[in-house]
Amino acid sequence: MIYSSTNGCISSTRSYKFVKGPAIASNLRKKLEGGGVPRPSSNQPKPKTQFDFSKLPKDPQQLLKNGWKDVTHPELKRNTSSREYYDPKSGLRVRFDKKREGAPGFEGKDHYHIFNPNSTSNRDLYLDVNGNPVSKGSNASHILPGGQ
Repeated sequence: MIYSSTNGCISSTRSYKFVKGPAIASNLRKKLEGGGVPRPSSNQPKPKTQFDFSKLPKDPQQLLKNGWKDVTHPELKRNTSSREYYDPKSGLRVRFDKKREGAPGFEGKDHYHIFNPNSTSNRDLYLDVNGNPVSKGSNASHILPGGQ
């Protein structure tokens, strides 16, 4: 609150919004998606090197052999079969989702998600196979390994 001695008015310069429930889950999801690697702001440069997204390996362990780092958040590791990998050379971060037997659609197929280094929201969270921003949950955000 601010008190003005000239006119005797009291005004508030801040407004607060108190949220319960879903906001907690949303914050946890954001932490899990962060994977321990900070998300660059939109004004940072694009990755340093070109990467052929269609050639992600069938076995994500191959990424580790190629110098990538496993940056999976401990809670994500404990609760899912998803793993996140970061390439220090290019600055790219990907998530590998292992298929679930008998599940329909992409849940029944091994696939990757390529994080958009310039993402500002869920509407441009991932990149498609051509490197274009796509929304979370879109079909284009699911990249099958080995260009399948």
